[in-house]
Amino acid sequence: MIQNEDRAHQRFAVHLIVQATSTSRSVERVGTMTDVGLGGAALELDLPLRHGESINLVILPSNAEGALSPHGIVLSSVRVVWIAWGEGSCVRIGVAFTQQHAVLVAPLLAQQTLLLSQQLKEA
Repeated sequence: MIQNEDRAHQRFAVHLIVQATSTSRSVERVGTMTDVGLGGAALELDLPLRHGESINLVILPSNAEGALSPHGIVLSSVRVVWIAWGEGSCVRIGVAFTQQHAVLVAPLLAQQTLLLSQQLKEA
């Protein structure tokens, strides 16, 4: 779990494959979601998106064994709220979720919490 006093919602560290597609231009990026909460997420991509840009985001969650689920979570019109350079050549971007997105992300957070709990029991 990631704590930040400026956040309205907790963030959870994850490693999930994402596909981000601009809603206003023909740009598509594939990358990794590094943390997620009800209010938003951080992504690592190979190339940047524009600050303030609206994107459609597909999250491909994994099961308890780490295999990708064939059914992704589709979040329409997610807003890019920050951009920063990451390590190497990757770009980190932050996206903000609406309440409608949070309803779709909540089961993913429950799954990630369960996976973390299982990992702690095994340790």
